[in-house]
Amino acid sequence: MKFYSIIAAFIVITAIPARGAVISIYLHPQVAGSEHLCLRDLADVEGDKEIVETLARTEICSDLFSDGYIDRGELLRLLSGVEGAVICIYGSAVRVTGAAAPENSGADLVRNGRPVTIIVTKNSLRVRFSGTALQSGALGDPVRVRSENNTVLEARVVSRDTVEKSL
Repeated sequence: MKFYSIIAAFIVITAIPARGAVISIYLHPQVAGSEHLCLRDLADVEGDKEIVETLARTEICSDLFSDGYIDRGELLRLLSGVEGAVICIYGSAVRVTGAAAPENSGADLVRNGRPVTIIVTKNSLRVRFSGTALQSGALGDPVRVRSENNTVLEARVVSRDTVEKSL
């Protein structure tokens, strides 16, 4: 009886269609930015030739790297409409240097002792809450902040009086 159960399970498993092509995206640690970036500028893309060529030409909106980084969550949201493929992204973020940045990118956007908005992200979940900066920092700088419940954490400056922590 066990023998027939094993054969039946094997037939069912092999009859299930594959989920699609596996596309591997290997993020570069840093790229030189410009107004027009595409996925092939940010990463090496491997997998099914047709899908890879289409994905490699995908343009990256400059809003995604206005903070100087493109993280894996932003790329997953950008590529969420791709059908017939399983996308695996290796690496956590790409630093975009020389990108079009706010006019005062060299100035401190977060100042010690001032109130800040803290954004904590994990995958597609974003939580906002208030806190106080414990350090001053310019765009992209890591700074320590204290949340309303007195938890101290290190986050990255993303805009004036706003920091982001990715988990």
